[in-house]
Parts: sequence; structure tokens; C-alpha cells
Amino acid sequence: MFVGSSFVTFLIIIFSVNIIQATNHRRQNCPPVITEDLHPYGINIPRTNPDYCVGFEITYPTEPGLSYQSGSMARIAWKVDKSKMKIPPDSITRIRVLNNGQLAESIPGENMTIYSLNDHSGEATFPLEIYDESAQYHYRVMVNYPGTTVHCIFESVSFNITPTTFLRYSNLGTAPPSFAIPQWIGNKNVLSK
Repeated sequence: MFVGSSFVTFLIIIFSVNIIQATNHRRQNCPPVITEDLHPYGINIPRTNPDYCVGFEITYPTEPGLSYQSGSMARIAWKVDKSKMKIPPDSITRIRVLNNGQLAESIPGENMTIYSLNDHSGEATFPLEIYDESAQYHYRVMVNYPGTTVHCIFESVSFNITPTTFLRYSNLGTAPPSFAIPQWIGNKNVLSK
């Protein structure tokens, strides 16, 4: 009797280990499931532009290594060399801030005029409202060329965004610890409205 129950226990253990190994194997070999509610701005897989996507150039930022604080004002600038194209672009469809995994963290601009400055160039200034962890990000600009079916995509060099501890807590709706409250706020209850 004792030998029989030990054998059954042994079989159950072996069976359980095999199920755990099979489950782990499936998890390792399947891509992660990324749902829309986790990433509301979508996944932006790199792609090759069509041949007509010429003449547009991001002029700022152009050197990697810039660093911004969350909530600070940031800028992107561009120019259009009309001599290089048959069909010049007519608008910026969307500007996104992407993380290293090509996930859009924010959309600072949509449906913008492409020529906001006099010399066939433009720029946009906006707050960087990204409060996640300190990481590398970059701009992805969708440009519309009239009469075409596919938007052209241009990406900037990477830059760093560092969230302040205070903003990370307050955006989560959590009272920040005393060390995270900037001195200019003092003892005010920053979360009360």
C-alpha cells in the first residue's frame, strides 16, 4: 500500500514538472501580448519609406545625448528641400515620442502645417509629458505628401527623458514622500483639488 501511494505521488510530481516546463517553453517562444489598453498610442514598427519620401529632414535634435526633464519644454524642427522632390509635402500628420521598443509614449502634435517658418521649414514646441522611467526616446514624424496613399515616416536621434520623483508620484495619484516634494511647494497638499 505504501509503495503504491509513493509511486502515485512520484507520477504526479513528474507530470507536474512536465506541465511547468511545457508552459515555460511556450511563454519563452511566444511574443508578449501587448494590448491596446497598455499602449494606447500603439506600436510603431520601423518600416521603409516609399521612393517619393525625399526632401524632408529633421534639423533638431540631430545630435544624440540631449536630456530633458519630464514636463519640460521640448522642440523638434525640420526643413523641406523642394528641389529634391516632384511632390512637396503639405502637412505633418502626427508627431509621436517613442521609447526604445518603438512604443509611442505621447503624441505632442497632429495635423500641423509643415511650413511654420519662412524658409521652407518648421518647428513645434511642446511639454514632454512622459512620467515613466528615465530612458531613451525619439521623435517619429508622419509627413503627408499629397496624392499619395502612404505617409512618410522620419525618426530623430535618441534623447533622454528623466522624470522627477515628485511628478511620478503625483501623476499616479499617490501622495509623494517628503523627500520627493520640491522645496518651492513646501507643505502644501499637492494632490488636493
